[in-house]
Amino acid sequence: MQFTWLHLSDIHFHFSSYESMRLREEFLKKIKEISTNTKIDYLFLSGDLADKNGNYSENLIDYLNDVTHAIGIIKDNVIIVPGNHDHDRIISQDILNGIYEGYDQSSSKEINESVINRKIDSISIENMKILENSFSIFNTICSKYYGSEKTYSSHSIVKHTDEDPIIARINTCMFDRSSNDEKKELHIGMKQLLESLNDQDIESSELNIAIGHHPTSVLCNEEKNRFLDFLKSRKFSLYLCGHKHKPEFIYHSDYDVYEIICGYGNSDDYSKGGFSIGHIDTIQKQYYVDYYNWMYQDRWVKDTNIQHCNETGRCYLDGEKLKNIAISQVVVPIKLYGPPITSQEIVPVVGSTYEIFPYLSESIIDVRELDWKKEIKKITEFVHLLHGFNNKHVNIFPIAPIPLLVSLGFQLQHNSNISIFQYDRENSRWTGSITDKCPSYNLNWKKKLKNASSEKLVVQICTSTMIFDKQLPKFNKTDYIELSLENKEIGFPLYRNHYNEMLNCLFNEITPSIAQYNEIHLFASIPAGMAIELGRRVQRGIFPKVFLYNYCQNQYTLTNVINE
Repeated sequence: MQFTWLHLSDIHFHFSSYESMRLREEFLKKIKEISTNTKIDYLFLSGDLADKNGNYSENLIDYLNDVTHAIGIIKDNVIIVPGNHDHDRIISQDILNGIYEGYDQSSSKEINESVINRKIDSISIENMKILENSFSIFNTICSKYYGSEKTYSSHSIVKHTDEDPIIARINTCMFDRSSNDEKKELHIGMKQLLESLNDQDIESSELNIAIGHHPTSVLCNEEKNRFLDFLKSRKFSLYLCGHKHKPEFIYHSDYDVYEIICGYGNSDDYSKGGFSIGHIDTIQKQYYVDYYNWMYQDRWVKDTNIQHCNETGRCYLDGEKLKNIAISQVVVPIKLYGPPITSQEIVPVVGSTYEIFPYLSESIIDVRELDWKKEIKKITEFVHLLHGFNNKHVNIFPIAPIPLLVSLGFQLQHNSNISIFQYDRENSRWTGSITDKCPSYNLNWKKKLKNASSEKLVVQICTSTMIFDKQLPKFNKTDYIELSLENKEIGFPLYRNHYNEMLNCLFNEITPSIAQYNEIHLFASIPAGMAIELGRRVQRGIFPKVFLYNYCQNQYTLTNVINE
C-alpha cells in the first residue's frame, strides 16, 4: 500500500483579511507545486471550515474546489469532518448544559466524568436529533461541495477498494459546548463512536486512519484514555486533527497511535498558517510527515521547528506497527520541464529502496516568466534542508535551467555524499557514470588571457551547442577562455566521469590565475548534470563572484550571481 495525503485544518473561511487572502492564494500555488512532483491521493480537512457556524458562502465551496483542482484529486478522496466552529451551539446549548452540569456544580472531576459518561450513553433519541441538527449548515455546505445529499457530521467509515486504507470520520464536536480547552471537559461520546464504527473490516485492514477535529489534549482525562484505547483496539495507527492552530507530532507509545496535529489554515495575529503532507509506503516501510509553515514574507517553507522531526522538517513514524525503516538513499528529483520522474525511471539506477525528497517548484512553461531571485532563494533553502540528510546518500535527477543547476551545485559543493544523474535522451533513461574508460574527446580551446588591465574573465563552455558572440552581452577589457567539443550534441557528454574530465581541463586552466580577477562571467551550453558539477567546482573564498547567464530567444541574459 502506497499513498500520500494533504492535511489542512481550521480554514475559518469567515475571515477575509488581506493576510488570509494572501495565504490562500499562495497555498494553492504551493500545493500545486507539490503535486507536480508528488501524487496526492487524499485530502483531509479536519474541521472549522467557517467561524462560529457562519458565512458558509459559495466562495467557500469555490475555495474547496480550487484546492481539489490544484492537487488533481477526486472528491471521493476528500475527507471532511466538522470542527467546534462548524455547529450551532445555540441549538445544542440546553442539552449540553444539562450533560455537563456536574462540572459546574462540583470540583470532583473523577466523579463528574463518570456521571457525564452515563448521561451521554443514555441520551434520548430526540436530544441526539437536536445535537445532530446543530450541524445542519455544515452538512448543507458539504452536500453542495460533494454534490450528494448526505449527513457528513456523523461518525462514518470510508473505504473504496481493498487496496485503500480504512479512514474513519470522527465528529469530536457533538458534545462540545465551549471553546475553553483549559477546562478539559470535552467528551466525544464513546458509546456512540463504538456503535458507529463497529465494522469487522476495521480490525482486518492493513492500515486504519482516524480523522477528527480535537486533539486528545483537550479531552477530559478519562475520555482521552478511552478514546486512545478505542483507536488501539480498532488498529487505528494514525489520528489526524487540528483545533490548536499550531502543529504537533505526538506518539502515544502505550497505545501505538500517532497523533498528527495540523497547523492553521489561515493567517491572523494569533498564529500563522500551516499544513502537512503525509506519506505511507507499507512496501518499503516508509512512513513520514512533512510540515509546512507560512512565513511573514508571504511564502511557504518547510517547518523545521516541530518537536521530534529532523532538520528537514520531516517527522518519521517509528512505532510498533508503522516502523519506518532507515534507508540510506534519498532521491531528489529536480525536473522543472515536462512530466514528473516516475519510480520506473529511478529504480534501474538506484535500486528499489530509497526515500523521495523532491525539490518543489512549478513546472516551467515559459522561462521568460521565471522569477530568478525567487527560484535562487528556493534553491538556497532547499539545500539547507538537504544537509539534514548528512547520513544518507543523495541522488539528484535534474532537468532545469542551467543557472539554477549551477547555483544548486555551488550550494552543494561541500557535500561529498552525492550522485548526479543525467538523462539519456536517445534511450529515454537516466544514467550516471560508466565503467568504460573515457574516450579522448576532441577539445577546442580559445583563449585570451593575462591582459594586465583585465579584472573580468569570460568563460564559455560548449558541449551541447555552439555559443556565438552575437548572443553575448558586450564586455570591455576582459580576458576570455572557451572550452568546447568539436562534435557538439544536445545532452552531451552523457556520463559523469566524462564531463568531469572536461571540467578538470577547464579548471586546471583557469584556477592558477584566478586571483587576478574580480568577476567571472559564465556562459554554458552543457547538460544538466554537468551544470551541477560545474557549480560545485566554484570554490568559496578562492574564486571571485561568478555571474550566471541563461539562454533564451537567441540571447544570453544575466540571471544571478554566486559566491558574492
